[in-house]
Amino acid sequence: MSAIIAKLARQLATIVTAASVLAGVQAAQAAGNVDQAVGALAYAPQTETLYKSDGQALYRSEGGGKQWTKVPLGPLPDGGRVAAVAVSAGEQSQLYVAGTGLGVLKSIDAGKSWSHVDQGLPNRDVIAFATHSTVPDTLYAVVAGQGIYRSEDGGAHWRMVDKGPQAQIRLLIHSDLEGSMQTGWLFAATDKGVYRSMDCFCGWRSAGDLSHAVSAVAYDPKQPMTVYAAAGRQVFRTTDGGEGWQMVGSPGDDVGALAHSPAGVLYALLTDGRVVRSEDKGGRWE
Repeated sequence: MSAIIAKLARQLATIVTAASVLAGVQAAQAAGNVDQAVGALAYAPQTETLYKSDGQALYRSEGGGKQWTKVPLGPLPDGGRVAAVAVSAGEQSQLYVAGTGLGVLKSIDAGKSWSHVDQGLPNRDVIAFATHSTVPDTLYAVVAGQGIYRSEDGGAHWRMVDKGPQAQIRLLIHSDLEGSMQTGWLFAATDKGVYRSMDCFCGWRSAGDLSHAVSAVAYDPKQPMTVYAAAGRQVFRTTDGGEGWQMVGSPGDDVGALAHSPAGVLYALLTDGRVVRSEDKGGRWE
């Protein structure tokens, strides 16, 4: 009898533990804290500069990723993490860094000084961030557990515009792909594939058949119909704006972020911190 009671007790403990773990995962998902982007990558075409972050620091490269210089951000708040780096579309590019616990930081001098531009957001837990592809002062911030906020004055004021797709957003970009009812499209890398929406926020839908978790997404600014997505070590490409995807190549390690230059170079930030490049649309990497 005592053996049976002990067995039942162990089974009950297992059930309770599993329920506790599940509840924790569900709570984290609701707060937007699960499966966030691992690192960030951005390309500034005005200065031909690459920016990358490992979540804790920001780095800059003027040599296509061969050499890197640390860009001072100041100490991050406890638990703070960089989730995104983005550059404005203006001639004098403005640099943005956003993240959980960090909010949104803006620099108008290539990272020499920073100011917070997140006072209109409900909190500073920004899990994804994007700049508009053609309008310099339009920004998008995904706030954990809240939704998507837009600023049209460089971060001075924010307004909630959408709850987002029914998936966990890891990374967000804006594209000037034609066919939008407004000024372009938003593409989101999520735990359920790539989602897209016109920037009038008239509804999100799955972009093609990439139904598994996607860590990064980027597009070719000279050919907006060409979009890239990364899932694990594999890179995929679509040439029809997200209707159909094909596997194109692997840079050799898990991909944390992607960026595309107007000159046709696709960059990938790997989870080990390396940045590699492809000049043939993701087929070969170096």
